[in-house]
Amino acid sequence: MEQGYVLIQSNDLEQAENYISIGIELTEKYFKDDFYRLRHAYNRASLYYAEKENGNKMIEYAQKSLRLYDAIPNEERYEEDYWEIANLYQNLGVGYVFLKNYLAAIKQYELANQINQQYIKERTPYLADNYSNLANIYRITKNYPKALKNIETAIAYDSQGKKKSSTGV
Repeated sequence: MEQGYVLIQSNDLEQAENYISIGIELTEKYFKDDFYRLRHAYNRASLYYAEKENGNKMIEYAQKSLRLYDAIPNEERYEEDYWEIANLYQNLGVGYVFLKNYLAAIKQYELANQINQQYIKERTPYLADNYSNLANIYRITKNYPKALKNIETAIAYDSQGKKKSSTGV
């Protein structure tokens, strides 16, 4: 799987597909009870299909990963689990944008924002990204007041993140 991810980063998507496919197959065969490895493999596959702009496959693998997270009771989740769940919702939003299903994309981005705001306090850069993504959807759908509101919120979160990183607070 990791070879596939490195190949995605180097933009060798043809080779990446081979490693991702083999990685999924082997993980499902030999680690079917290892939820961490399965979630990780499905997430890598989702990222691969994002690079290919294949919304259907991206959504398929992000949803497989989310279903595994859903099996973990809230009291047994770590902050990293919430971080990953929020990222998966953001990935689902991207997948729905590829499919031009903007209402579904908005719902996914809003779910990611809720998780980031509720469980993870130091996620201002990710909130800025999500609000920027929402602004873009509202711009595409010509809902300019909501686009403006979301871009202003994105700028506010981006400023908070820059302030925290420069002061260390």
